[in-house]
Amino acid sequence: MTNPLEFVVAADRFLEVGWNGNAAKLVAVASAASPLVFRREQDAAGVWNGILVRDTANADSRLKHVHIVSAGKPTRAALCLDRAIGVTQCSFSKSLGFGILKDESDPTAYEDSNTFTENAAGAVGTL
Repeated sequence: MTNPLEFVVAADRFLEVGWNGNAAKLVAVASAASPLVFRREQDAAGVWNGILVRDTANADSRLKHVHIVSAGKPTRAALCLDRAIGVTQCSFSKSLGFGILKDESDPTAYEDSNTFTENAAGAVGTL
């Protein structure tokens, strides 16, 4: 990995897409050589709450070549999806919960196109 773009998040905070019922869109598309990394300065499991994509987020929101590190509390995940979005070639590591929590109606097999390591509850779970 050369020259990753980094977004450093404060402890116990989360990034919420579609906050307060408002429409929103998250497009985080990077490259394998220069991924976008969401992390906390501390490299310890679950030090920040992760990314929450509400059902009011646009369906064309997507993540590609994104690394989410050290996010997710025990009953949550690094990435919580209230609606299906494109998530490909991403990595999820060091969550105290899941790598991804998705809505039970979401048929997407996120495990097939992403990497999951050291997530205490497993790779993908349902809300």
